[in-house]
Amino acid sequence: MVFSSALTFCTPSSGAGTLCRRPRLAAVRLRNNLRDILFAFDQYEDPTNKATLEANVAYSYRAPDIRIRIDGYTDTRGDIVYNLVLAQKRADIARQDLISLGIPAERIVSAVGWGKLYPTCDFDSDECWDSNRRAHLRYYW
Repeated sequence: MVFSSALTFCTPSSGAGTLCRRPRLAAVRLRNNLRDILFAFDQYEDPTNKATLEANVAYSYRAPDIRIRIDGYTDTRGDIVYNLVLAQKRADIARQDLISLGIPAERIVSAVGWGKLYPTCDFDSDECWDSNRRAHLRYYW
């Protein structure tokens, strides 16, 4: 199948010059509506916003065929190795929390800790550090 940015769905037999439209996938909308699960400084056991975790779980029930990947992160302070271990613990605890809230374990593709790589904010401030201490959920189909 071929996709373009115009008006109708295309197949290879549609021929050149046919106006086409990309199909709308629920997964694309889901991915944009998820919120990060935040953690306190140097903590991994208890996310600071369980309500966000529960909202993400409830939202994921709308598309039961989608798989989930969890990426754990830390803020930019501290040792690289320590932050990698802490980020992995955050990803693992988010995975355990999702499972305990009813998401089947086989839907979770992976839980990976990235440490202080890929920060959402690069400034040295409390607000930036708070936003970087997170578990980020990604959906795959």
